[in-house]
Amino acid sequence: MSDAGLQGATALLVCLDALEPVGANSASVAPPAWRAAAADLLAQARANGWAIAHVLRRRPSPGEGGWRSAPGLAPLPSEPVFHREPASAFACPAFAALAAGAAARRLILLGCSHDGALLATALDGVGRGLRILLPVDAIATAARELAGLESLAVIADRAAGVRLTLTTTARLLDAPALQVIRGGRA
Repeated sequence: MSDAGLQGATALLVCLDALEPVGANSASVAPPAWRAAAADLLAQARANGWAIAHVLRRRPSPGEGGWRSAPGLAPLPSEPVFHREPASAFACPAFAALAAGAAARRLILLGCSHDGALLATALDGVGRGLRILLPVDAIATAARELAGLESLAVIADRAAGVRLTLTTTARLLDAPALQVIRGGRA
């Protein structure tokens, strides 16, 4: 998707590290609850015309095992894909520029947090004055990282003009939230 396709967006949905090892047999096991919620949110976002971007860990080194998109979370050809080396998605300059251009300065993060990526991305986003929405049922992360996100939400809530909101996919998809994401009142 070109930047022009994101210009009218009031939020950017970021699918972070929604990967599984290439050898994994996804068809033989039920998907984890987070993946089902994330896939549903991504499908609804596409149906509602939200801006969507995917951020993945760096490309595998030669000889290293590969990764593939988790079922239901693969990027469409029209959705930009960025690669990051350190934990934060903002380490990728092209992603940072895209996120800075989000009209309402909101990021919705979902996916699987490898190497602390959700916490690092949320911290960087808050530091850049973005509003971060984190549907906790659409992420997979270590308990200590979730505790860090909860603490960050409390701290950010007290800072003027900066917010990190822990929410659910159901709350994001209710009518008032959709109104805000589509460009209604904040």
